[in-house]
Amino acid sequence: MSSSVLSINSVGCHIKNLPFATSVTVAYFLDVGLPLEAHAQGGISHFLEHMCFRGTSIRTGYDITMQVDALGGQINAYTTKEFTCYFITTLPENLKDALDILTDIVFNSCHDEKNIELEKSIIREEIKMYEDTPDEKILDVFNEKLFENAYLGRPILGSSASISTFNSERLLDFYRHYFLSSNVKCVIAGAIGESQKAEDLLRDALDKVSFRSEVSERPLLTSIPFKSSRSHIEKDLEQVHVCLGYPGLSYNHPDRYALTVLSNILGGSMSSRLFQSVREKAGLAYSIYSSPSFYRDTGAIMIYAGMSKEHYNKALDCINNELKQLLNEGVSNEEFDRSRRQLRGNIIINLEGSSAWANWLGRQFIYNTGLQDIIQIEEKLNALSLDDVCRVGIDMFNKQQEVLVSLGGLN
Repeated sequence: MSSSVLSINSVGCHIKNLPFATSVTVAYFLDVGLPLEAHAQGGISHFLEHMCFRGTSIRTGYDITMQVDALGGQINAYTTKEFTCYFITTLPENLKDALDILTDIVFNSCHDEKNIELEKSIIREEIKMYEDTPDEKILDVFNEKLFENAYLGRPILGSSASISTFNSERLLDFYRHYFLSSNVKCVIAGAIGESQKAEDLLRDALDKVSFRSEVSERPLLTSIPFKSSRSHIEKDLEQVHVCLGYPGLSYNHPDRYALTVLSNILGGSMSSRLFQSVREKAGLAYSIYSSPSFYRDTGAIMIYAGMSKEHYNKALDCINNELKQLLNEGVSNEEFDRSRRQLRGNIIINLEGSSAWANWLGRQFIYNTGLQDIIQIEEKLNALSLDDVCRVGIDMFNKQQEVLVSLGGLN
């Protein structure tokens, strides 16, 4: 798979030909998210993501959807805690038109007051939807308690109060971050054949955008006072939703892959310890899993479970017993090897399409990992030892920094 990394108009670009692909995906990754939002601006990155589909100086919102449909393409976007991504997937022969549409909506978006008011109404409904989705809501509660006042503890959507203050002037002021070349990365992945053609098309598109060379200042999250806490939100629900977790590792931490293997053994699949003990053997929960999160300066390792009020204490005891056993007895060679094989298989299967490759490459770009191909991940997994995984477990599962949050009817 040929791959080239270059700079066009001061923007970092990665073009990757995938011989097995039948589509091509273009993605703009903007290093713009919660780190740049003031408390009063909560949700503004996500709001701008929505507004970019409302229209530009040459396309209405309907024009955008109509033209993408006419290409037989798919266009979408998402906002994470630390960056925003806009991407379009289309047939290879439509790359030029797809790139033109995507570049236009990202860098030429209009922000008129009428559309802003419409979008406020839509995002208020989105916030209500999350409030009514307890297995999603509990994750926000967990992050809020674990990361306290740091930006990672704030919801991506903001609040009804914060978005009510948005107007054209405030949006345009924040939108200027989109035009800092240091904040923009572009990835083209898929059936592009010779990368020179894709490079020429991308150069033509980016040459029409005026980027500035300033660098955004971001807060460092190296001094969060992680401490143990327990909290419960009483709500009339059929289940109690629980998150139990600890501070984790940054995206580029050398122990990242050891923690990923460990989390997979603990609760990453149907053969994992938590799934087998809490669900299959004890019948205490339908959904239970563990998952690591990696951010620029820090991270988290979290266990989620949903259970009835009657099973709450038994399920927690079962989870804690598994953690104690993990720390006291470690991991077997069989579990270690199976987890690495499973992760390798999942990565290869998940990277079968052009959009998956574009999104994966963009994350490596944003976090400056230097990774460009699957074989590099395989090398990192193969370099792990059983001792690495056991050591990381002892480091991570620290009772002095344990956060437990629950949502549902316990009283």
